[in-house]
Order: sequence, then structure tokens, then C-alpha cells
Amino acid sequence: MSKQTPTVLITGFGPFPGAPQNPSQTLVEAMAAQKTVPAAINAKLRYGLLPTHWKNLPPALDELLSRHQPDFSLHLGYSAHSPGFCLERFAYNQTCEQPDVGGVAGTSNPVLPSHPAKLSSKAPLDHILSQLSQAGFHGILSSDPGRYLCNMAYYLSLAHARSSLFVHIPAIQTDAGLVPQDHDGDHQLTLPHACKGLLAIIAALRAQFKTPH
Repeated sequence: MSKQTPTVLITGFGPFPGAPQNPSQTLVEAMAAQKTVPAAINAKLRYGLLPTHWKNLPPALDELLSRHQPDFSLHLGYSAHSPGFCLERFAYNQTCEQPDVGGVAGTSNPVLPSHPAKLSSKAPLDHILSQLSQAGFHGILSSDPGRYLCNMAYYLSLAHARSSLFVHIPAIQTDAGLVPQDHDGDHQLTLPHACKGLLAIIAALRAQFKTPH
């Protein structure tokens, strides 16, 4: 990262079909509510929520990137099958026909015409996994984020700057209950555990990712 005190943009998503409550939103809101950041992070953390609409997502992401000018973008999304922190290696230049939260179907067209079929993150993924493991968190690498809105946001972010990473998380257990309530996966994180794991990822990025964006 190029600045002495870099800026990290952290985003989550709102509800989408099958997940009337999105744990990525729960995690982002909990992080944003924290009044202090551990000194080891040494970064300015900025937060935003992305709409789960095919049409509205691109301009919303553009606005966040323009407003915060992040040195690194860390995007969070929900996957019922994620065993913990699932780090996505790639984003693909393709959408799917799955409807968004408004019931509007996708098109299966490219995310960005005349762009590469896939883009990869420059994040130090092996180092992040090592740091997560040392801190007691479960992390894995994935080469397929799907073709839904998570992939679209990731591709657009990587096209803007390769200093970007998408992380899929499972359901989150809060004091008020499980988010989402009808989670059918085998794994979940407590909210404090999820916050600490996310901070471990950011700390690993801060220590290793020094390439200007």
C-alpha cells in the first residue's frame, strides 16, 4: 500500500432471494460501530453496503470507490457453504440469470464487454490464510465465486484496481439469533469471532500489501 496510513474500504450486501437477512451486512455494521481499531491495523477503515440489484450495484460501487479512494477494497458476501473465511482468487466476466432482490433476472452477459474473461486479486492470499490459521480462524481459498452479484461486484472492483479481495462468510450468530435465520449450512461464526477474523485479514493485508493501487 502506498500511503503511510492506507485506506481500506469494506463492503457488505443487503438481503437477496434466499437470504432475507445478510450476514455480510451484519458484520459490516458491527465493524463500523466499533469506536476503536487495534493499533496493529494502522489503517483507515471505511464501510459501505452494496445493493443486491443488477442495475444499481455498479453505480453504487463506483460511488464508494470514488468517495473513499481506497488503497485496498475488501468485499464481503454470504455463502451458506463457506466453512469460515473463503478467500476468492478470481472474478469472472460473466453474470447469470438468477433474479436480484427486486425480482429482476440477470442476463448472462459479460460484466464488462471487451474485458478479460477473469481477473485475479493481487492480495497475498497464502499469507492471509497463514495469519488466519495462526490466529485460530478457518480460512480456505476458492477459485469460483459463482456468477451472481458477488462475482459482479468483485469483477468491477478488480477492474478498477487489482488491490481488491472478496471473502465469502457463512451465517453469523448474534445475540438476537442466527443471521440468516434459515441458514442451512454446516458452519457459522459468532459475531465477535467474525469481527476478529476480519481484523486479522486486514492486518495481514496491511503488513504485506505494499503495491500502489
